[in-house]
Amino acid sequence: MSFLGLSTELIQSIASFLPQVDLLNISFTCKRLHDATEPELLRVYLCPRGGNPIAKFVKRLLEDPNRMRHVQIVHLKDWITLSRLSPKEVRDRYEEGYDELVSQPDESDYRLFTEAAKANGVIDTILPYETESSLLARLENERFGEQWRPWTDNIPWQETVFDDQLEYDDIPCYSIFCQQLRAGIDEPLIQILLAMLPNLRELYLHDIPHDEYALPWLHPRHESPLRKLVAQGVGRDHEWPISFVQHGISGQLESLELYAATSWGNDPRTRTYVRRPLHLPPGRLNIGRIDLEACLLTYWDMETLLDTCSGLKSFRFSLGEVKDGADNFTSTELVTLLSKHKSSLEELHIDLSHHWPRGWDLNPIASLDDFTSLRTISMNPRDLDWMAEDLSWFARDGLPKHKRLHNRLPKSLEHLTFFELKKYYSDDLNYRTRQHPQSHLDMKQLQALLSRDHGSLPNLASVTLIVPEEEPYLPLHNHTDPI
Repeated sequence: MSFLGLSTELIQSIASFLPQVDLLNISFTCKRLHDATEPELLRVYLCPRGGNPIAKFVKRLLEDPNRMRHVQIVHLKDWITLSRLSPKEVRDRYEEGYDELVSQPDESDYRLFTEAAKANGVIDTILPYETESSLLARLENERFGEQWRPWTDNIPWQETVFDDQLEYDDIPCYSIFCQQLRAGIDEPLIQILLAMLPNLRELYLHDIPHDEYALPWLHPRHESPLRKLVAQGVGRDHEWPISFVQHGISGQLESLELYAATSWGNDPRTRTYVRRPLHLPPGRLNIGRIDLEACLLTYWDMETLLDTCSGLKSFRFSLGEVKDGADNFTSTELVTLLSKHKSSLEELHIDLSHHWPRGWDLNPIASLDDFTSLRTISMNPRDLDWMAEDLSWFARDGLPKHKRLHNRLPKSLEHLTFFELKKYYSDDLNYRTRQHPQSHLDMKQLQALLSRDHGSLPNLASVTLIVPEEEPYLPLHNHTDPI
């Protein structure tokens, strides 16, 4: 029997083991294999750049609603938001104007998209199709901003582009949605896409907008089956409000990975940082892994997130660059919040000190010995108390027993990593220290930890020290001084 003679179900089962590139090549061979492999091709959507791909994908799903149930993984990147259509920026950078950024739908596509949005609860009212987009017409008007409202009022252009008679906050959501959709902006299409996928398991948002005029996420009509959510700002380094994804942190989510998320937003009206708090629905979440890289969150938002989790197994947090007006929790406060998970947490990665503002009290961690399930710890030694080399007043006589490193780590520990091992200078230290800079990691304590004479860490299998390339090698010495 030839391969083409196999049943459709068997071909689909075989196709489920193939990567997307191979599936695509097979689908081009003949109509039989194209139809048989289409469900697996739809399983992962990788949004390409250019050519209005999101509109094409949404239209393809709406033409055959049965296709929606096959989509399980979605990657979105470089989508067009309203703020990308800044009149000044478009005139300076794009010779063909807005035609290089957006692709406007015709009347039939507009009707198809708006009816889908209404059916899935994204909007409740549909605006009639405009022969010419009024939003783009205003943006293309060279006197935009002067004709509707003077720039001297310090009112952002986004607030006057939809309606010159109403305040922005008074404009109905459906009106903003429909005008953006008619102009060819991607954000309304993303709202439709996320609302109509019943089996979406993993969502990767590679370019979250950090402006205050991004369309908010809305609750889908069906219960979210999302298991994994990964989000990062435009260019990975730009911060964005964590509240933007709060509707995705619910239901059956198991893994949450956020990069450059913050509890703050830049108010375009006052040009100051204002708090954008995280609001989560009551109940327990099944999140087992939280990875927050280069983030800046308030104590209350971190508490809200950790309080809704049950059975957290892996937690990673590194502090982003602190902006004026923003605040953050200390190392000890973070461990206190994590103590709710001390019997389930198996992996812990902490780095608050890298971007910690000078002059602020870091309040380093005293001990982690009550986290009874921890097997892996990775941290900056500055986040752990009594770790600086030879700087304590009791260095000559030795550390008290309860302050020794091996007595402050959990007995379940298997792997320990210290990174950012740098020498440091400080005007607050004595003359000898300024002339001979010390390490943030006390090598005597580490030597005692490796000796195993203490018997406190029976499962310890590895200790890793990560030193920046520009720093000299930090050797382990055979210390004879008491520790």
